[in-house]
Amino acid sequence: MLIPVRKERWLTASGIILATIDATIVGLLPFVWYEAAGGEALPRAYFVKSLSLVGLSAVVMIATAVTLRPLFIVVVTIESCLTHLGLLWYAVSDPRTSVGTSWAESMLGSMVNIGYYLSVVLQIAIGGGLLALIAARARKIIVGAIQIERLNSHIGRYFSPRVRDEITSAGAEFFRPGGKEQEVVVLFSDIRGFTAMSEKIGATAVVALLSEYQKLMLEVIFKYGGTLDKFIGDAIFATFGTPAPAPDDADRALACAIEMMQTLDRWNADRRTRGEIEILTGTGLHAGPAIVGNIGSEARLEYTVIGDTVNTASRVESATKKLNKRILLTGSVKERLNQSFPLVSVGTVTLRGKSVPTRLYAVA
Repeated sequence: MLIPVRKERWLTASGIILATIDATIVGLLPFVWYEAAGGEALPRAYFVKSLSLVGLSAVVMIATAVTLRPLFIVVVTIESCLTHLGLLWYAVSDPRTSVGTSWAESMLGSMVNIGYYLSVVLQIAIGGGLLALIAARARKIIVGAIQIERLNSHIGRYFSPRVRDEITSAGAEFFRPGGKEQEVVVLFSDIRGFTAMSEKIGATAVVALLSEYQKLMLEVIFKYGGTLDKFIGDAIFATFGTPAPAPDDADRALACAIEMMQTLDRWNADRRTRGEIEILTGTGLHAGPAIVGNIGSEARLEYTVIGDTVNTASRVESATKKLNKRILLTGSVKERLNQSFPLVSVGTVTLRGKSVPTRLYAVA
């Protein structure tokens, strides 16, 4: 089985074939014994007198049940029943075999108790059916556990462990299509000069760089209970207050942005020692109402945040290049801060696509 199980399309057919071989071997064993004991010199009634053959059939059925494939168990059960019925027919077809109900004669002589033997075959059928049901139930439980683990792994790519646990405990309710309006803090971070840098170092190096960079940043985002909405090329789109808002969302978002900058500085120091180019980023923060939830259809859902708050955060991040600041946040974020952070005002700025100027602050 080790060879065919590596190819899913071979598995069912090979399992049935090998189960048939098992049952055939069991059915041939009595003939081996019969020839060794004297062959036709003995009445064929002895083919159905040993319960060890029934026990061997049960062993094969139980061994097949380990595959957790109910179909294989059913195949072995049917073939075992047919084998025993065939042996019964073969024994009764011998003229020297008599049919009766005497226990002693049916156990020790040339008599066959057909009713008793049929009850044994019925027990094999019932036992095989129960094994198939147990295997089906066990398979369902295991597959369900695997699906939950895959779901947890998938959720863990976007949410911090604490948030992931809340989502999984919420069950199917969380995954229904639809969204709701709530207050969120949006964080956008982008690598500066990424296109030019990509042309210099090549695609392979870009992929390696992004993988390492995103891993480092994601650890910080999850540390502060943020949610990764998505990676947009070299940009990071994260939110705080999703799926449920909290009073300290702004504090955690700004602390996260600061630690992302500090983590990047340490990483750049390591890159300099290896003779690699440094990475510069800009981060923008904005807070406000947005639609949060599973957007799309049943066939294709995406948990995301949409609205003007998201667009504004992206524009704030773009402003870090013009103002030469690493972290910028709007007044709406500053108003929501509970802790003290070293902030300096950079005045009001008319963001791209906005008609009303926005007051911005930078981390000193």
